[in-house]
Amino acid sequence: MKRDHELVLKGTFVVVKILGGGSLFVAAPSLMALRKKYPDVKFKLVCSNEVKVFAELLGVFDVIIPISTSSSIEFLKTSFIALRQIFRCDTILDLEIYSKLTSIFCLFSCARNRIGFFMNINSWQSGLTTHSLFLNHSAPIYTFYEQAVLLLGATALSTQESRDILKSVHPWMSEVQKDLSSYTIAPFSSLLAPEREFSSEEWAEILSRNKFPENAKLTILGGNADVDRAAELEILLSTRLRDVNIVNMAGKLKLVDSAHEIFKSNRLFAIDSGLNHIARLFGTDVTSYWGPTNPNRFLKPMSGIDEEVHYKPPYCSPCVHLIDSPPCAGNNICMKNHLSMSQSCLDGWLIKGTRS
Repeated sequence: MKRDHELVLKGTFVVVKILGGGSLFVAAPSLMALRKKYPDVKFKLVCSNEVKVFAELLGVFDVIIPISTSSSIEFLKTSFIALRQIFRCDTILDLEIYSKLTSIFCLFSCARNRIGFFMNINSWQSGLTTHSLFLNHSAPIYTFYEQAVLLLGATALSTQESRDILKSVHPWMSEVQKDLSSYTIAPFSSLLAPEREFSSEEWAEILSRNKFPENAKLTILGGNADVDRAAELEILLSTRLRDVNIVNMAGKLKLVDSAHEIFKSNRLFAIDSGLNHIARLFGTDVTSYWGPTNPNRFLKPMSGIDEEVHYKPPYCSPCVHLIDSPPCAGNNICMKNHLSMSQSCLDGWLIKGTRS
């Protein structure tokens, strides 16, 4: 179209991130750096309602445009509405790096610059962007976010700089005092990869290994979809951790309130989840457990926190984003390995066929 494709923001900047609110916090030091470099540019985010609450907590975007994922009809309808609101924007950045549909969506935005990622399996997508970055699965995901904003002249902020910006968004971060007897747990993940989770019994065994101080309180966090499972976990933990006060707040708090609980707690126990990434950026100590995803790809080293990362991968890990259905068919031995080495992993196991 013979347009000027200079990599400088000259108007509205749009980010597309439909699923995975935690990824916004992984990308936060990069997005904050871009916001700092271009204070007069309007920042818009196109996302699902699930991601919208994470974006509001982050405080980077001026306008958040939700797309409904409740049905195909609603998805198409809200996508068209979103497209009208960003049409002919200056620059669009597609952070939904494994999606084909978002690449087409960005193309139809007719943005002056369209920045995206491609892999061997979807190399055709590089033809839909004005600037493409190769996605290397062996490299940390946050490095790709950093490279994308580096194209636009910004360098990812340090941990402390990022937290200072968060404090300006959430003044209570400068007022709340840590409660050394208070702990939080984020035991649930999104529906994208439920294999990341422990069962209630497994959480009880994991937590029973920890020494909690006298009068300790452990708060269970989760969303509306987690209420029934949280109730089951509450009963089991109350039985196994008799000296710990178990408080179930799943489905009772907004995300900002959950962040407040995490911030004032002594430590968060978590799996690979959005609350894990929130805790790290907000500056709370974390003990996390990983299986079908590799923590080295998602956890950029951060100062000011004491972090324990547990990862005992069998040969098939990581599998998320590499295959549509997990090879274990839900029998997540990668997580069970945190309890004891499963017989399946010791013997080796088959996806299909008969062991001789």
